[in-house]
Amino acid sequence: MKFAAARTQVTPGQPHGLGYSLTLHAPNGRRVYGIDKAHRAGRGRAFDHRHVYGGGRIVGYAWRGPVALLTDFYREVERILNERGV
Repeated sequence: MKFAAARTQVTPGQPHGLGYSLTLHAPNGRRVYGIDKAHRAGRGRAFDHRHVYGGGRIVGYAWRGPVALLTDFYREVERILNERGV
């Protein structure tokens, strides 16, 4: 797992003023799952999002604060690791 967080300027795309990235990586370093701060994802608008496990899709993430962020991340990591037999 890798965590990064920093205060950012409050903008319409980042109304919480926090840049963050929480990621789970395979032993080879490839990202398996992540929840990321608001920024342009592909050609779309900026929004907080999740990099979904097993498909490379990006979907929206509803920011509800730092405790919910960590809870959501750890819940999904536990699910992924159980699915992988880890």
